[in-house]
Amino acid sequence: MLPMYEDITCPELCQCDTGKVTCSGQELPDVPQSLPIDIIQLDLSNNIITNLGNHALSQLRYLQVLNLHSNRLPKVSNVDMKNLGRLQSLDLSENQISDVEEQAFMGCPDLLHLYLSGNNMSSVPANALAPLWKLRTLDMSFNNIQALFREDFAGMSWLQVLRLDDNCMDTMDQDAFLYTPHLQTLRMGRTCLRDIPTFALSTLRRLRRLDLSGNLVTTLRQGAFRHAVKLQEINLGKEDAVSYHTQTGSSL
Repeated sequence: MLPMYEDITCPELCQCDTGKVTCSGQELPDVPQSLPIDIIQLDLSNNIITNLGNHALSQLRYLQVLNLHSNRLPKVSNVDMKNLGRLQSLDLSENQISDVEEQAFMGCPDLLHLYLSGNNMSSVPANALAPLWKLRTLDMSFNNIQALFREDFAGMSWLQVLRLDDNCMDTMDQDAFLYTPHLQTLRMGRTCLRDIPTFALSTLRRLRRLDLSGNLVTTLRQGAFRHAVKLQEINLGKEDAVSYHTQTGSSL
């Protein structure tokens, strides 16, 4: 049961409502220190925050939604998200993140939605993501990810939406999606892919939407979608997204 929202002074340059604090677009260099400890939502988007090292977030034990979109964070450390055990949605998009430490998300095991798009990551931070077994949405679009490996999504068996579009990958393991059997939407448009391994999608029996537009793939191998029995929409970039009715094994 959540406590009653405490009637304390709202941090300067922020707006406070019951359970919610908004400090967006104020050019804040740091997380405000005087945040009410029982808030549920915190919006710190569009500021100039470069680190979360002042531990201001560690007291927010009831926080469920944290928006840090469009700041200047270069990394996510092991202590940044400490004690956020109720956090369900975390937006770290449009920062400058190139490093996510191995235990960065250990403090938020209930996380359902994680947005890391528009950063500078060259690989999937597999070790950091491993504890997030409840995750439903993972957005890593618009990064510099160069390869997908078997262990990258290990433990994320309940993942439903995965966005990897607008990276540039030269390698994808045949079993890159082995651990994501509940995936329903996979977006890999404009990722420089030249080939889709024959069995790369074989475990995705619940896949409904697939975007491969803007890639360098010229031929899909026979049986590429054999096991994707619920596939309804494929965007190959040659025309608008089309409905999927039969197995595809022909030249594009």
